[in-house]
Amino acid sequence: MTTTHRLGLHAEGVLTRSPKGWQFAAERPGPDWHAHGTTPKTTWLLHELGLSWATIHKQRWLHVPSGTTVHDRPPFEVPWSCFGLVAVLLALRSWWSSSQGLLERRRLWRGRQPSRRALQRWLARLAGDGLHWHAAMREVVVDRLAPSTLEELFPAGLDPPGTVARFGIHGPEVWKLWSGLEILVKAAPALSVPWSVLLLLHSA
Repeated sequence: MTTTHRLGLHAEGVLTRSPKGWQFAAERPGPDWHAHGTTPKTTWLLHELGLSWATIHKQRWLHVPSGTTVHDRPPFEVPWSCFGLVAVLLALRSWWSSSQGLLERRRLWRGRQPSRRALQRWLARLAGDGLHWHAAMREVVVDRLAPSTLEELFPAGLDPPGTVARFGIHGPEVWKLWSGLEILVKAAPALSVPWSVLLLLHSA
């Protein structure tokens, strides 16, 4: 099995091969910014066969007048996690859609599984931006669904999972994040595009 196949969708049009391995570079920030090496990050990336442990070398840029440096981030990177974005959201969706809670969870994929504390941290990080996530995911689908509409795709709307109540004060934010992801996942077959690809389009 080749490395390209193991990385699956993450490698298609997102990463390039370099002498160091996988590399990600976005557009140059501006005329005063110059390439200044790379910043590596090793991440668990989810694909159709499980997880792959891959080191991504992210382009670093130097702003010559000020000496400031920045580095590019691939759309699947989660800055505060060693898991990629697809794995993070799939794990959260499995948790809040389940009636069993955190203590009794099925294995999500082959290989390393996120811990209960990791799931709780991920939710705390993402829930506050639930409205943003919902709007961005919805926009990706609406743009590609036209001339059809979401109302045609979901004539009965989306009902929140019964487990949302367990999240207390975070319930409304969880509902927004959950519903945005549900729109993405359930619209994917109609668009003939995997939901993970739509997610990367949203994040780009």
